[in-house]
Amino acid sequence: MKKVCVSFLVILSVVSFLFSQETEWVYRSDMTIRFQESDSLANPYLCDTDSAGNLWVISSPLTSVGALNALYTAAPGDTVFTLFEDYSYITDVHTTRGVTTINKDVFVVFRSTTTDVSFVYEYPEGNPAAKIEYKGIPGFGTYVYGICMTKDRYMYGGIIYQGPRIRLWDFSGASNPIGLYVSPETINRDPGGPSSTGEDVIRDVALQKNLDYNDSNSPIYTSRNSLKGGNQGGVTIWTGGTQTEPAGYTPLALEDADSFLKWSKYIPNGIFVDSTGILWAVGTDSSRLWVKGFQVEGSWATQVDELPSSTSGDLADPEGAPLNIPQDVAISPDGNYAYVIDAGNKCCYVFTRGDVNSVQENNLFNSESFLLNPVYPNPFNASTQISFQIPSESHVTITLYTLTGKPYQTLYSSFTSAGQHALPFNAPNDMSSGVYFVVMQSSFGKQIQKMILMK
Repeated sequence: MKKVCVSFLVILSVVSFLFSQETEWVYRSDMTIRFQESDSLANPYLCDTDSAGNLWVISSPLTSVGALNALYTAAPGDTVFTLFEDYSYITDVHTTRGVTTINKDVFVVFRSTTTDVSFVYEYPEGNPAAKIEYKGIPGFGTYVYGICMTKDRYMYGGIIYQGPRIRLWDFSGASNPIGLYVSPETINRDPGGPSSTGEDVIRDVALQKNLDYNDSNSPIYTSRNSLKGGNQGGVTIWTGGTQTEPAGYTPLALEDADSFLKWSKYIPNGIFVDSTGILWAVGTDSSRLWVKGFQVEGSWATQVDELPSSTSGDLADPEGAPLNIPQDVAISPDGNYAYVIDAGNKCCYVFTRGDVNSVQENNLFNSESFLLNPVYPNPFNASTQISFQIPSESHVTITLYTLTGKPYQTLYSSFTSAGQHALPFNAPNDMSSGVYFVVMQSSFGKQIQKMILMK
């Protein structure tokens, strides 16, 4: 047990050291995104960003009776939401439940007015005229809460049938019909136990969109609120299954030193995983009012980042956002912008990495974003590959650090053209087995990935 604790402390110190060298988040009150006066019934709930940096937000009556069922969007630099589609005139829409994007395609899941039934709308390329409806397909015959899509177009969602647990649907085109649920599915429940009333359910689902979910080590995260007066809520990590063979998924409740990730009855406590693998979690209830970033190792979560909040119940920052009822968080593809949806103040608070100009050229959000991909294979025996992409020419340095935080080897240092690049790595004969950190630095910032050598 002592060795495990020491390992966690070492990882904490190394990750904290590496992340402390990044530019700090700055709350940008001038960039706050608000709803138009005509959208007074909007109740912002969950959100996501697409590959172009556009923000997508669903409004839902789930936490505010009489609120509008609708989808809103905001382009980079916008300070007013645009109503994308109003669902209040669609008789089969009971409540909007989740939203996710893959590339520029947008998916929204609904509870139908028909008992125990859900369905999905897809907007290819964010085009309302091209809307596709997925209804009456096996796997949607239960309430679906929160969704997230892999790069291969497999959708993960939370369900209450024999749950709470996760279920997958295939939108890759391999199934007939498209949108069919993936079977056999996992029968494992959330560690909080069964939900007989539907009050405590999986409200949000998050995954790292640049990971390979054919790899059983790629994690899925779910966020579940507690029963009234209970202690079952929190964030769960699911591993052991894949997007095509989900039966093997096994859940573990995330633990952290301060029990930050143990939720109360408040919903939805949105979660998001950025391109570096950091899990972002929103503390919704009045004792929290913060948004924190965590590095996850196994079932242990270590806080490594935080968005400044002037109302935080943990560490209030007078120059932070006045969070009231924060619901969800999303990070832009380039990692320079963070968006926090606030249902209390009916707006989206915006944060930037340092003092980034409020209006940027859209090329900051193009598909060639600044990204250090997960090392693959990982763990590895003798050789692996490090791949990355940058939006425009820049000097790039990639350095390998030991678990103790010491530089081990500079792997790459050169002016690099825009686009995707691959760097093979062959472990030296004298390189010890263990955990290492790959750190990429450029004019666009810093990104970190973990790799494990197993001889």
